[in-house]
Amino acid sequence: MSEESFQKLEELVGLKISHDIIEKKKLVHKKDRDLAELLGIMLGDGHLNKRLYRQQISFNGLDEKEYMLYVRNKIKSMYNIEPHERWEKEKKNATGNEKGMFLYIDNKNLFDDLISHGLKPGNKTKNQVRVPNWIKNDKNFTVACLKGLFDTDGSISVVKQRSSLLIDFTNASLPLVTDFKEMCETVNIKTSPKITQRKWRNKITGNTSISYKTFIASKSEISKFLSIVKPKKWEFNIDRIKKKLELIGSNLKDALKYHRENDLRNYTKDALRDLE
Repeated sequence: MSEESFQKLEELVGLKISHDIIEKKKLVHKKDRDLAELLGIMLGDGHLNKRLYRQQISFNGLDEKEYMLYVRNKIKSMYNIEPHERWEKEKKNATGNEKGMFLYIDNKNLFDDLISHGLKPGNKTKNQVRVPNWIKNDKNFTVACLKGLFDTDGSISVVKQRSSLLIDFTNASLPLVTDFKEMCETVNIKTSPKITQRKWRNKITGNTSISYKTFIASKSEISKFLSIVKPKKWEFNIDRIKKKLELIGSNLKDALKYHRENDLRNYTKDALRDLE
């Protein structure tokens, strides 16, 4: 029981209750690649609720089951805490067909640790969140954070007209998309010249939303991104991507192979290793 809750209990009963104070070990995680990746995940699909001291990460629980388990195990290994699950289909007025779910932990010490490393509680769009400087100032941390960001708010699609792939990163925070673009450039991965903006109107609420996008279309840069960042979205979706390419008469190697491959350290081979 928290100290605040205990004091309220004493007030309710009107008595001083005999008790022992047990200090919980403060949760602190050093700045490393795991933490940089987790912060990328939180900046993408995470949320910090200050009232509940809650950390939660949203998923498509059916289509992203492998990734959800990967994140769950990462949090457990980092903080020795087992996240809880909550599914949209279990809500009172749900149809039972909902795929959405989230992992959550209500823990003040973990909440404080994430805040101390640069995350902000509350609405990420209103806050226009961005990547902490300690991550951007280290190339190893930069790569790990790119992985977390891309696995949550990135996508790999098949471009039928060119029999190739397209990588993009989309978010409602312009500073975060700008950081993603600049972090790619830090590790010598070229993205689209400009960040594009998209507006759309919600037919139900009438509200207008804005998102920002940067993308990678060049085969050589896509191969570099997949080889350097090694996103789980590539690993876990490889079969689906292969099938889409096969339907248009192509394959993974052709979709990634580019001219002067040897001059660029054979990134295609690295991107395909252990996936075929």
